[in-house]
Amino acid sequence: MKTKETSAIIFGSHFNSYSILQELKSVGVKDIILLYTEKGLATYSNIPLRKIQVENNYSGYYNALTELRSTYTKLVLFPTNDDHVDFFYEFYERLIDFCYVPLNPKTYKNAIDKFNQYMACDRFKVPYPKTIRLNSVDAIKNILESDFPLIVKPVQREDSKNEIFRNIIFKDKESFYEQENKIFKALNDGFELIVSEIIPGHSNGTIYAYCAYRSPKDGTILNEWTGKKLSQHPNDYGVFSSASNEAPDVIRDQGRKLIEKLDLFGFIEPEFKYDERDGQYKLMEINLRPMMWNRMGYLSGVKLHYAQWLDANNKQVEPETQIKEKKLHFYYLRHELNNLRRRRGYSKVFKNSLYGGDKNYMALWNIQDIKPFLFDLLVTIKNHLIYKR
Repeated sequence: MKTKETSAIIFGSHFNSYSILQELKSVGVKDIILLYTEKGLATYSNIPLRKIQVENNYSGYYNALTELRSTYTKLVLFPTNDDHVDFFYEFYERLIDFCYVPLNPKTYKNAIDKFNQYMACDRFKVPYPKTIRLNSVDAIKNILESDFPLIVKPVQREDSKNEIFRNIIFKDKESFYEQENKIFKALNDGFELIVSEIIPGHSNGTIYAYCAYRSPKDGTILNEWTGKKLSQHPNDYGVFSSASNEAPDVIRDQGRKLIEKLDLFGFIEPEFKYDERDGQYKLMEINLRPMMWNRMGYLSGVKLHYAQWLDANNKQVEPETQIKEKKLHFYYLRHELNNLRRRRGYSKVFKNSLYGGDKNYMALWNIQDIKPFLFDLLVTIKNHLIYKR
């Protein structure tokens, strides 16, 4: 017998998940359940009503949701990695009867293919890096005929499953020959790859993003924000280390165009890199779920996860205007300290990340929910001690 109406189901236990917990808690959502496969910092939070550990497979997710179905009329699903979104797609017909699924199953498969993303850019006049597709061993010769440096990626993210690399950088032909066995193996294992030019310059302050929640009901963009990564970890092709709310209007315009033309639903994040050679902002990739720095939106006045919650519950979503008159910085201390230790000349970037905004926010810090921060601090100290050895 169902006893409650709606619950927010947050998948995963790491950084992304905790940011969603914080946002939903701040607006009064009480029935929040954390569904995770391995312990992480979010599992130490006192925010979730329940924390459910499941087997790391789609059946594990589905069985847990089916059990919750006996208590709740509707489950609102919040993914935090690509496997979660893929699960939504594979089980869509079984989930849609009792879950609010932030996904367009008609466009999903096309949208997660990075080569298709770039071809969409070509059609819709959005700048993107020069790119070729590799789908056979015979096509490897195309790498040697391209202009170095190059980056090679799977057309779909598979590294979370430990089946393939996330990316490989080839500075020149010599570095290609040193790692070509990885390319051969990936192609022989049935993976398709893309090879793209590397836009010159480091990533500090040149990676921008457009983040929006687009309703599965009618395709309306209910709220949106833009920002840029001030730094990444552990290198120019890593993940978020610090970010700000700064971005030119062209990021918003290009991002809107892509998610509308590709007909994508849910939390969508196209990322762009500035190319100083021609002054254009070129698409890097489109992510179909919240990334590590999703809290930047909340800190600058735009609550996309709350927009999804309201939309799922058939309530009005009020338009929110992002704070732009003040420069806001959001940083992950563990990543910033790691960068400071390992990257020569990083001190200037470090100081700007932590102190360069009109307001500066440290990730995870929450005095009312201190355990996730303390857990992460212990990991930071442990990593530092290992590094010192």
